[in-house]
Amino acid sequence: PDNKKIQFGDTTTPDLAIYHDGNHSYVKDAGEGHLILLGDDVLIKNAAETANKARFEANAVKLYYDGSLRIQTSADGIDLQNTLSNKRLLRLSHPTSPTHASGFLGFNSDGTTDNNIVTLGCQYSETYYDVLNIKRSTQFVGINTTNPSSTLDVNGNATFAGTVTCTSVTET
Repeated sequence: PDNKKIQFGDTTTPDLAIYHDGNHSYVKDAGEGHLILLGDDVLIKNAAETANKARFEANAVKLYYDGSLRIQTSADGIDLQNTLSNKRLLRLSHPTSPTHASGFLGFNSDGTTDNNIVTLGCQYSETYYDVLNIKRSTQFVGINTTNPSSTLDVNGNATFAGTVTCTSVTET
């Protein structure tokens, strides 16, 4: 029944309690030390058991969003997964921003196309703006252009501070 607890440890201040309050289910560890879950493959799923939330394996930790793998640890570090877009893998945003402004850094892993290999950009509301792109085949760098056509392709005005050296100038 609701509002009943299974308690372990001291009866006045239990170390561990498992209970349901009518709305939520709890496993509460209030004792000394850590709450330790043991298993070679520990899986946390949603209540309907249709989507993974987290998985703790012998050599990896995997975090899911809506059942799809998003972050996985490996011997080399952290792998970011994104099935929605092949370039907006890492997004940094302000959680209380009223305009939903954020920045993103993406790496295109599709080696069969001439897409931009690295993209740095921003999002404002629901619109994405690519600010800097590096093209795969030419290694051209584009600023405010998604398709750079020269070693450095700037769409818009550019201001340089310091000394600028040009070895060849072509006027257009």
